[in-house]
Amino acid sequence: MQANVFVPGHITGFFEIFLYDDPLYSGSRGCGVVLDKGVITRAEVMESDRLEIETFLNGTKTSCDVSKFAVYELLKNERKKYRIKIFHELQVPMMQGFGTSGAGALGAVLALNTALKLDLSLNQCAAIAHKSEVINQTGLGDIIAQVNGGIVMRIFPGPPGIGVIDKIPYDGYVVVLILGSGIKTKKVLSDYKMRKKINEVGGECMKLLLKKPTVDNFLRLSQFFSFNTGLITRKAKRVIEELQKYKIRASMVMLGNAIFSITEEPENLSELGYKCIIAKIN
Repeated sequence: MQANVFVPGHITGFFEIFLYDDPLYSGSRGCGVVLDKGVITRAEVMESDRLEIETFLNGTKTSCDVSKFAVYELLKNERKKYRIKIFHELQVPMMQGFGTSGAGALGAVLALNTALKLDLSLNQCAAIAHKSEVINQTGLGDIIAQVNGGIVMRIFPGPPGIGVIDKIPYDGYVVVLILGSGIKTKKVLSDYKMRKKINEVGGECMKLLLKKPTVDNFLRLSQFFSFNTGLITRKAKRVIEELQKYKIRASMVMLGNAIFSITEEPENLSELGYKCIIAKIN
C-alpha cells in the first residue's frame, strides 16, 4: 500500500506566539506566504507484527522526528500494526523558514490516511500535524497556512477548524535569497525573553496589517518586525538595505537565514549573486 502527497512550503514575515497546555489551541498569529514549491511525501505500508517507522530525506535514511511523531499520533489507536516507510523529497531547503517540518508531517499524515483508508478529514489530519509541530517546537503556524494557500493572515492561533485566517488577494511571485546556513526554530521558541519581544512587536504588526491588508504593508511590517525584534542578522540587514536603494522592499524570512520579497518581476532579484528560489504564490 502506498500514497503520494504534495504539501507546499510557507514562509512567515512576522508572528506572535501563543502557547497553552493544549497544543491544538497553541500556535501563532501573523502573516506569511504559501509557495508552489514544498515537500513531496510518499508513504509505503506493509502489515507487520509491530509498528515500525522509517523516514527518508531526499533518498537518505534520516530521523525526521516531527514526521515520526505525527505518524505515531495518527496510529496510536489502531489495532493493526504496520511497517511504514516515509520518503520526503524537498523542493526547498531545510532550516531556512520554509515550513519543511510542517509540510513533512502533514504530508506523512495525509499519505497514510489515504494508503490505510483511515477516512480522516483534512482538518483532522492537519490537527495531528499541527500538534506535532507545537510539541516538537519546530513551528506554530505553518500548517493552517499550508492547508489554505495564498498570502495568509493568521488571525486566531491553531490548526484548521480552530484557527482563523483571512487572505491578502495577490497573484505573483515570492523570491527568496538564501544568505547562509540555517537557523533552528526550537532555539528561538525556547527563549523566553525573545518570545516576549516577538509578541510585543508581532502584536502591533498584526493590528496594523488588519487595518490595511496589502502586500506592500505586509512587507513593510515584516521588515519592521525583523529589525525591531533583533531577529535580523547583520547580513540580512545589509542586503535588505541594499535592495531599498533599488526601491525593492524585502524582509527576513522567519525563521531562516534568508530574505524574501513579493513581486511580479522576480528576475530583478535573481541576479544578486545569492542562491535564489523563485516560486509562484500557491
